Amino acid sequence: MSFDDTAFFSIWYWILTAVFWSLASHFTHGVPYDVLRRAQRHGGEDAEIADRLMRRMIVLVDHGAARWGVWGAAAAGFLLAALAVAGTLGDSEAATGLFLLFAPAAAIFGIQLAEARRIAPHLHEIPYEDLLAGFLRRRTANQIGGMLAVFLAVGLLTWLNQDRILLRGY
Repeated sequence: MSFDDTAFFSIWYWILTAVFWSLASHFTHGVPYDVLRRAQRHGGEDAEIADRLMRRMIVLVDHGAARWGVWGAAAAGFLLAALAVAGTLGDSEAATGLFLLFAPAAAIFGIQLAEARRIAPHLHEIPYEDLLAGFLRRRTANQIGGMLAVFLAVGLLTWLNQDRILLRGY
């Protein structure tokens, strides 16, 4: 009995990918998109809540990056390298699939960490409107990164499995 690790032909891989990127683009620096949209549309108390939440999450991300950034980056790099080696040298499609899911996410997360570290020292000087606009731009960039990651996974699926796709017709 052998283990079938054809991740790209599993519906569960694509469901995981869709849910993962949906959640990754819904939360910008830990702030839910619906809070940002409600603040943008209604203002008032919703804007105050969003302002406090955005500022608090930037500070939390900054403190977390200052405390655990090097160790977190080292652990993420090790895990990504292990997945890449298992996917290429070990010929594991499941490892390749996980690498294609987590590598772009790690890049986006790293960009968000760098952005939080850059913003945090000047947070008290940034007006609410500029902060909200920056969060909404970051969300759009996260969505674009997620779409590119999915297109990359589909392209690699097609390239790696040309023989199966042509012979079986899927």
